Amino acid sequence: RANADSDTFLHCAAARRNFWVMRYVASHAGEILFRNGRTSALEVLLEKLEEVGVSCPTADFPEMEVKRSWMDFSRYLPMAEPTAFADMELEVQQSTGTYRVAAHRCVLGAASGVLHQELSAAGRVLLIDPLSCRSSKVLDTVLTFIYSSRISCDYREDGCLLWQLLCLCARYQLPEPLWRYARSALLLAVKNAVFTALATIPLLLEAKREVGLSESEACFIAHAYLRSAEASEALRDTSPKCNEAVFLALEEIELQAMSLLAN
Repeated sequence: RANADSDTFLHCAAARRNFWVMRYVASHAGEILFRNGRTSALEVLLEKLEEVGVSCPTADFPEMEVKRSWMDFSRYLPMAEPTAFADMELEVQQSTGTYRVAAHRCVLGAASGVLHQELSAAGRVLLIDPLSCRSSKVLDTVLTFIYSSRISCDYREDGCLLWQLLCLCARYQLPEPLWRYARSALLLAVKNAVFTALATIPLLLEAKREVGLSESEACFIAHAYLRSAEASEALRDTSPKCNEAVFLALEEIELQAMSLLAN
């Protein structure tokens, strides 16, 4: 029940920075946090945190240009036809069908210890983990980098494909410069409030360690999500998955608050 100022017990809990109450509500009925009377409970919480110095950190975007650091195998790049000396194929299962591209075991194995191990036991065709990648564009970006040390990415505004690129880097432990590029490009898309990038935020928070996010990057993403219209809209379906996303974001900000206020 709201008082004369349209505040509820949630507003009181938020004003006292009571994360236990906020997380409990997030895990059961997260949409309530975004309801507006005069001001939503979530807005009150973020305002009170800013008063004590807990605010969205500045995202650090590492340099996205990659300096050439190894031999250039671009003349053997799989997208060129015909592919000389190719001895295997990579396969991606797309929604539009199967995509296959010829490649070289020794080049792929040299770029990734995981690929080296999997190629040692694979036959002619190696299926790319569909939980990591279902896009020929993303695979082509990876192959271009492995063979030429160049970044070829025409989907910087597509958060879903950038997420797949980041997952592919994590799954196969690809070279750090490519991993850094994928992470930076996705964070930049989040900063610019690209819709498809905001939609990946729950996945990013859930798998932050697996995809190599720093604590500062995870906290930046949590703030971006809770301040976005995407979070509010997603919670209208009241699904457990959406509630979990808000819960994870609140948990991340609580860790930030505890760390800063303890110092």
